[in-house]
Amino acid sequence: MGVVRVQRAIGRQAGLVRLMVEPRAAVVLTGALRERGWAIRQ
Repeated sequence: MGVVRVQRAIGRQAGLVRLMVEPRAAVVLTGALRERGWAIRQ
């Protein structure tokens, strides 16, 4: 099970998506997001 939180930057094409996932899923998810151009902070 995971948790998703989204914060928008009003008036800008930017925002923050916070994903909380099981540790074993984090490696796969991080790789998939990076391949699609997402910036990852841990």
